[in-house]
Amino acid sequence: MDCFVQSGKHARLSCEWIEHGLAFAPRSVHACCVLHHGDLGWPLLFEFQGGTFDIGRFLSARADLAAALNTDRALQCRSCPLLKNYPRDNGDFILRKVNLSHFTACNLHCTYCYLQKERCATAWWNDDQQVRYGHSPVDLLPVFRQFISSGFLSPQAEVFWGGGEPTLMPGFGDLLQLILEYGPWVTLTTNGTRFNHTLAKTPLANLTIICSVDAGTRETYRKLKQGDQYEAVWENLADYAAGGKTLVTKYILVPGNTDSGEIIAFLERSSRVGVHHVVLDVDAFHPVLTKEMQICIAFAREQARALGLKLDINGCGAINLTD
Repeated sequence: MDCFVQSGKHARLSCEWIEHGLAFAPRSVHACCVLHHGDLGWPLLFEFQGGTFDIGRFLSARADLAAALNTDRALQCRSCPLLKNYPRDNGDFILRKVNLSHFTACNLHCTYCYLQKERCATAWWNDDQQVRYGHSPVDLLPVFRQFISSGFLSPQAEVFWGGGEPTLMPGFGDLLQLILEYGPWVTLTTNGTRFNHTLAKTPLANLTIICSVDAGTRETYRKLKQGDQYEAVWENLADYAAGGKTLVTKYILVPGNTDSGEIIAFLERSSRVGVHHVVLDVDAFHPVLTKEMQICIAFAREQARALGLKLDINGCGAINLTD
């Protein structure tokens, strides 16, 4: 890939994450949280063990990555679908995108999850030591207080929260409330197996709850999730919806859940509990849209339209779909 930008000396190749983002892993800070082409992605900026966040070090590491990208040396960014031409950096940096994946404990074992990948130590998510670190996560509450007090974090930022299961994390409620009160829009992915009172009771509206159910029946849910909380998930989602929360239910297409009956049951259940927005995705590590999946998506679009549901194709895997 030719990384040199031909559109003028004031432009260069970059992405929205390098321009305005960062991602936290269990003991490290990364430029982004985008998976593409197998184990590429999550470009490492530096290790982080907690405490005061060195903003100067972050800005320097980000500048080094940007320079490497434009001389074809940023291997982890090569062929990333998010790359495009940006104006020359003027030196001002305000954080507008943050991903929180520093907590890895979960009460499910979803078959497609990076936490279930074979441990071959090619990236933080399949390194046993890094995953164990995430069970006792770095305390980000003082870090976000620092970001807010210094003006480093925009009040209009987007904060994406994954895991692990975030609601299990020590200090989850305090950190969530701090971020919400400051103003960023929080998109939180939860497996929905536990009803969380902080999510349910917060009066702040800058929050979207995403739950990846991935099944239309209890049997399929058990096979994919290695757990038997299917009914509990829908009950919890119904309670969140009744409280006025913005809810999105998600369906990751994998071998074993592309039956039309599963899709219909998922969409109908979403509608019944008060969800108005559903998302289809594919496995982030196998982002190939097969003929079967294409048929499934077309069918889901038709069924969602009939139910009055908004349906999107996006997520960790969909961003990297191959033709």
